[in-house]
Formats: sequence, C-alpha cells, structure tokens
Amino acid sequence: MLKTLLIIIFIMIFMLTFNVNSSTLILYYNGTIISHVVDQRCENLVGNNISDLVVYGSKYNISNNKIYFYNITNITIKYETHFYPGVVDVKEPYVMNIIVIIPDNFTLNYVDPSPSSFQVVGKNYYIQFNSSNITLLYSSIISTKSKGNSLSLFYILIFIIIIVNILFGYLIYKERKVIKIKKNQDISTKIESGTEVELPEDPHLNDRDIMVLEAIKKGNTTLSDIVKYTKLPKTTTYRRIKKLISLGYIKEVKKDGRIFYIIDDKK
Repeated sequence: MLKTLLIIIFIMIFMLTFNVNSSTLILYYNGTIISHVVDQRCENLVGNNISDLVVYGSKYNISNNKIYFYNITNITIKYETHFYPGVVDVKEPYVMNIIVIIPDNFTLNYVDPSPSSFQVVGKNYYIQFNSSNITLLYSSIISTKSKGNSLSLFYILIFIIIIVNILFGYLIYKERKVIKIKKNQDISTKIESGTEVELPEDPHLNDRDIMVLEAIKKGNTTLSDIVKYTKLPKTTTYRRIKKLISLGYIKEVKKDGRIFYIIDDKK
C-alpha cells in the first residue's frame, strides 16, 4: 500500500513538473503499473498475467493484450503484471514518457534506448525514457564492497550517454521534423488535387485501418465525413482509405463530380 501511494505521488509530481499533455507509463520493477493516457484510443498492456486492473476516466475493452478506450482524454490505468526476472520490456504503439523504478540494490546491465533522464530518489532509481519501445536488464549487486565504484562508473556512463544522445537526438529530431512536415504538405497537396499517392500494401489491418473501415460501414462515405467520425488527420485517413481499396475492403465511387467510399461486397 505504501509503495503504491509513493508511486501515485511521484506521478502527480511528474505531471506538474513536466508535460501534463503527454501520456506517461510508470513501471515498478516487481510488476506494479500505473499509466496516464492522453488523446490515445488504445495502449498495450505490459508484461504477463495481468491482474487487479482498474481504469479511471473511460469505459474500455481488452483484445490481444491491448486495452481500447471509448474516451481518449485523461485516462488513468493501474494494474499488476509479471516481468521475467531481471527484464523490463515495453512495446507501446506510440511514443510516451516511460519511467522505470528500480531499487538501488540492483545494477543495470543493459538499457535501450538511452534514457532521457536518470534520478535517485530515496532508495530507488527513476529512469525516464521518451520512447515507444524500451528494454532494460538488471541484476542484484553481488559485492557490497564494490557497490560504490560500480555506481560511480554507472553514473559517469549514464551522464555521457545522455549528453551524446541529447545532442544527436536533437539534430535527428529537427531533421525528421522538417522531412515530415514537407512530406505531409506534399501528400495534402496530392489529396486536394486528386493525385494518387503511392502506399505500401500491408495485408494486415492496423487499428487505424479498422477505425476507417468501421466509419464507412456506419455510413460515412466521404473523406471529410470519415475524418470527422474517426478524428484522425486527413492525410492519415486518406492513406488508410487507399490501403483498404488496394486490399479490396472498400471501393471508390464517383458521382456528380464527388468521390464516395463504400464497402466492397466482393470482399
């Protein structure tokens, strides 16, 4: 109970200190998970043998180890899970703040990607990432005599890794942002002009494909109607539509100079 209370307090402090508009996932090494979800329709459940699941702020359903929300703002999730000994492995569908809490009587053997921050609070390490996928391996410290030297070396390595990654990460982020903006502008221009956009054909439907397909099934037959129903960006919606057409789930119909999308009964 005390452990859970401390974790909740830390979440509140973190939200006030950093970014309340970002989704945050906090993992305690022995399996307590608390997640704050903002503007997302689903999240992967972490670990194995999920139990004591509590969701605040939205109704939900669970499928294939994913939890789907009816509401998409300010949702808090708490549950207990099981990690393999010495391993914390997280795979989420979108980038979020991920904080892993490990007692200081453990040593970190492998961390990927490099953490965005590292703090020691009381007798715990608080390791923060800004990522969708992380892998962290740890083990108990065998020799207490070498603990001081090991921690000193660890802090130095973490500091060097953080500085190097911040520099390279910032340059990569700026470059990707420029490329993404230009790409979205090009796609938007092609969409408005009616030009076909080449898309890779993935035979598997993801969550956004299913959302667009459901919107069309419910009678939303124009691009603007589908965008309003799914609340997805226009370029994303258009890509999903083209994929569904290429896979034969829907077809494009032109009538009176307008374009409509309907379910293909042949599928």
